[in-house]
Formats: sequence, structure tokens, C-alpha cells
Amino acid sequence: MAEIDVENEEKMTFGLAAGALYVFFGILQALASTGLVDIPLVPGNAIGVLVLVVIGAVFLFGYRELKEGIPEGIAYIHVGIGLSLVFGIIYLLVMGADAISAYLIRSEDFEDWSIIDDVRPELYLALLSLIGLVKWRDEFSLKGITISGV
Repeated sequence: MAEIDVENEEKMTFGLAAGALYVFFGILQALASTGLVDIPLVPGNAIGVLVLVVIGAVFLFGYRELKEGIPEGIAYIHVGIGLSLVFGIIYLLVMGADAISAYLIRSEDFEDWSIIDDVRPELYLALLSLIGLVKWRDEFSLKGITISGV
């Protein structure tokens, strides 16, 4: 097993924490989807469960690879951060569209809508990934890459 450097150890810890949180909130959202429990800021949504569990699995796979000394596990951590941010942005756009429907268009379907109605785990967990993106921003840069790939 290869020696794990400090940077990879940070990413390994990040992958474990992010993966565990995503899977945990996926389970909570699955419970909320059954209608048997009402969990604040975790709406029931079957597709949301799938999104959360897949992102969590990507992070956890990266953690496992790094723990085994496979440096390519970093790529899974980066992909997890990317997926997290993409879905965070998507749900932020949905929230914006709902706000427009509620406050500008004054749609009857959104009469009692408030912004808290659209807060979901994908939004607040994306903040964690944003921290990872800022911390390792140089690794997400295209500096030094040319068209030929050299």
C-alpha cells in the first residue's frame, strides 16, 4: 500500500465526510418519500434520493481508492464535487423559477409558496463541495493545457 500524503489524506477525509452526508440525506429523503415521516428541509422525492445516493457513492468510492493507496481516487472526489455543484445549481435555478412564478407572475399554483419550500439537501450539501472546489481550485484549472493536450 502506497504512503498517503497530507493532501490526499485531506481529500480522503473530505470524500468520506461528503459521501456519508450524501448517503445519510438520501436515506432521510427516502424516509420522507414514504410519507410516514416529515423531516424539515428534506422533502420526499424519489429522484432526489437517487441523486443523493449516486453522488455519495462517487465520494465514497474516491475515499476507498485513496485509502487503498490508489491516487486515481482523487478523480472520484473531483467528480463528486462537480456533480454536487451541478445539481446544486440546478436546484437553485428551480428555486429561482418558482420564486418568479410566485412573486412576479403570481401564479395560483404558487400562492402559498415560500423559499423554504424549495430548500433541499442538494442545495446545502453543494456548499460543502464549494469549499472543496475553493480549497483545491488549482486542480480544477485548465492552465497549461493546450489544444494538442501537451
